[in-house]
Amino acid sequence: MAKKKLAKVTVIQSVNIPRRLRRAFLGRSGAASQALKEAGKLAVQKAREAAGAPAQSKAALRSQGYPYAKRAPIKVGSLPQPFKTRPYMIGKDTGQVQSSIVGKHVNQWSYRVVWEPKADHVKYVVEGTRILHGRDLIRRTMSDPSVLQQLQISFFSRVY
Repeated sequence: MAKKKLAKVTVIQSVNIPRRLRRAFLGRSGAASQALKEAGKLAVQKAREAAGAPAQSKAALRSQGYPYAKRAPIKVGSLPQPFKTRPYMIGKDTGQVQSSIVGKHVNQWSYRVVWEPKADHVKYVVEGTRILHGRDLIRRTMSDPSVLQQLQISFFSRVY
């Protein structure tokens, strides 16, 4: 039986040390690299938490009017908590979406949080289809102010 080729998902979010701050860390590059790695692991953890929300049944989605369908904007008001405050969250059904979020330490200045899909449907959940809105979970999680603050605290508490 031929091995099935999985679809590539191009969504990447990097946790970087800005260029203007790199000079400040030159004497502490080992500590900065380790702190970046720890902050990156925290970013992966936060993205996986957002992908691990309780799944909704098909009957519940039907009663809400299929809130992620493209025929209308996402109906945030009809969603239950925690989706009401963070509509990009993904309900955990099999866990394949959650386990496809991985982190890669690129160099001493950059750590990437990427999708490595273990199933084809992960691509369709992230990018969407002609019927379904996509949910860019990683980018939306990393732009959440509370997550950004936690990443900054995690990084700077380890460097200084």
